[in-house]
Amino acid sequence: MLMMIPAIDEKILKKLAMEKPKLTVGEVGGLLMAVAEAMIDAPPLQCFALIMTAKSLMDCLEAEVTGALESTPGSARPSVVYRLRITLADIEPAIWRLVEVPDCSLGELHEVIQIAMGWQNSHMHQFVVNGKHFGQAMLDDLDIEDEADIRLSQVFKGKKKPRIVYEYDFGDSWQHEIALEKTLEPEPKVEYPRCLEGARACPPEDCGGAWGYADFLEAMADPKHENHRDMKEWIGGKFDPEKFDLNAVNRELRTV
Repeated sequence: MLMMIPAIDEKILKKLAMEKPKLTVGEVGGLLMAVAEAMIDAPPLQCFALIMTAKSLMDCLEAEVTGALESTPGSARPSVVYRLRITLADIEPAIWRLVEVPDCSLGELHEVIQIAMGWQNSHMHQFVVNGKHFGQAMLDDLDIEDEADIRLSQVFKGKKKPRIVYEYDFGDSWQHEIALEKTLEPEPKVEYPRCLEGARACPPEDCGGAWGYADFLEAMADPKHENHRDMKEWIGGKFDPEKFDLNAVNRELRTV
């Protein structure tokens, strides 16, 4: 029925044609608007079909909103918590974070990594799990599976620990190794996700990856370096590579 309504956006129609379409709340709301407009001039039998379609869309919205409410802090406790060590590759001494997260999608884990590490979420990303690629799936990219469709409980199913790499910024190619340290029962009165520990500051965005970051640190550490002044102006002042504020990270994680 939805495929027959001309007012529906072509991108949404392509999603609807997929075997398991996944729409945002906003897209479902847009479909409801299109169905309501189609009812105005529809004959009685078609109008009834449109009403039933609208009811199905409302049921989808209700399920989504109910799920969101159940996942808010204090309303429901997670059944399992994963303790993950996130380490930025190719940098010594290591830049790392130790986080605890409830069972969530890889898309939600992406948000946790961005906050815990200190990135600005201004570039594309992907997860590589045992050779399979997950990200914000595009209709024209069949090699990338939707990160919203796979949860940590699926990733960590079985006895063998998977190899997980999180890549951020395909230009600088920041590679993060993600290792499962423990599977735990949630603690009473503890809000998840949370960061337990960490070391060293996040590199500046767009500094050229691990090797560019090494050059950046060298220039920043030597006032006589030919690039010292330019780097200092670019970063907007001083940069402390050893700084890590655990409390600030957890304050921001409470917004996830």
